[in-house]
Amino acid sequence: MAKISKNNFPAEISGKDLGFDYVADVSIGAIEGGSQGTPAALDLGQPKQIINRTADNVSASRNYDAIVDINGKGDFTDIQKALDAGKKRLFIRNGTYEISSTIYIVTSGISISGEDKFSTIIKQKTSTPLDSLIVVGRSSVGQYIQVTNFLISNITIDLNSNASSLQGALSLIYCDDVIIQNCIFSNIDATKTNRYLTISYNGSYLSNRIYILSCIFDDCDYGIFINSIGSGFWVINNYFYGGGASIFSSGGNCFIVNNFMNGVEEAIAVGAQSSASANGDLTIVDGNIIINATFKGILVSGQGSFYGSDVNQNTIVANNIIKDCARSAIELESVQFCSIVNNKIINCGKELDNTYIGIYITGNDDASPTSYSTYNIIKGNSIQSSEANKLKYGIYETFLGCDYNIITENIVLNTSSTPIYIKGANTIKANNIE
Repeated sequence: MAKISKNNFPAEISGKDLGFDYVADVSIGAIEGGSQGTPAALDLGQPKQIINRTADNVSASRNYDAIVDINGKGDFTDIQKALDAGKKRLFIRNGTYEISSTIYIVTSGISISGEDKFSTIIKQKTSTPLDSLIVVGRSSVGQYIQVTNFLISNITIDLNSNASSLQGALSLIYCDDVIIQNCIFSNIDATKTNRYLTISYNGSYLSNRIYILSCIFDDCDYGIFINSIGSGFWVINNYFYGGGASIFSSGGNCFIVNNFMNGVEEAIAVGAQSSASANGDLTIVDGNIIINATFKGILVSGQGSFYGSDVNQNTIVANNIIKDCARSAIELESVQFCSIVNNKIINCGKELDNTYIGIYITGNDDASPTSYSTYNIIKGNSIQSSEANKLKYGIYETFLGCDYNIITENIVLNTSSTPIYIKGANTIKANNIE
């Protein structure tokens, strides 16, 4: 086993001299620390312990089980083969890894980390459309297997404009404690009903504690589609550009915070998908910037496919900026005990003059509702327009059943009709500037 001591350390050690293809840059500081001022020996016998590999900076602290390199300079050239060999912590070097069959994650503790999110690419082969490139929590034969502690980071997932199903890039089916961080989702076929990231319900178990952080979602029908989350779902500091809905969630206990959305159809829809187990309660939508939405900005809805029979409760929509939205900025459909506070709505309703609403308070159906939006606080919002096509109303209660709301301390300017129009007999409207 090779050792470096105070008498024989060079400036650089080539791993090929020691039987593997690693390089260690060694300085006096790196090996100093022996007793009585004598430098301690540095063991180079294990490749994964090499300090500062110059090609990809794989350090001992990361403790990878295997390195995947498309050019054959790692332990594997294929991600699935590394997983099949029992490796759990994979470092993927830069390159394009074309996938012709779905990667199934059915083991807990898996991490897949790329060298660089722009240059480490998992790409679907054009000739082989798949349900999903990566599936977590279900095997290739359809068996559900609970997976915990899954991480994927610093990778581009490229669907090559060829996804042919409702699943798309990454499907989380039966899993807890998942981190998706610093990834790019690109090249989906936006003309189809496809999803980059799907979190779904397997019939008996809800996924819990899912973190989606600092990712890019480029032009798709759905960026993130949540069909029944369990407990804890964080979407923070992501960028969405173009396509349909950025975040579509029927699950409760969600934190949708500090995301940027540009040119999407509907930026955020909470509690808007039919589900037997969740209706979007206890969600925080805070600090997001939504620009040029081609439909609406934020939808908070009761359970059901956009219009259902349940009621969304205890959601907070706060401190968001919604600018140049084609239609209504914030829509509340059959919600109770929600707080809509301190949002900035600028130049929305641009599609057609005197038609749309800044904050639209309605029921679970536009024609014959069976439940209504009640007991909500609409406070401190700023609604303004300087465009030719203006909002009809700044804040509007659609039905008499939309009642017992508090609408206060809002600023509503330059609407084409009544700035704040209430219908509930017990709704309080006070201290607004309009």
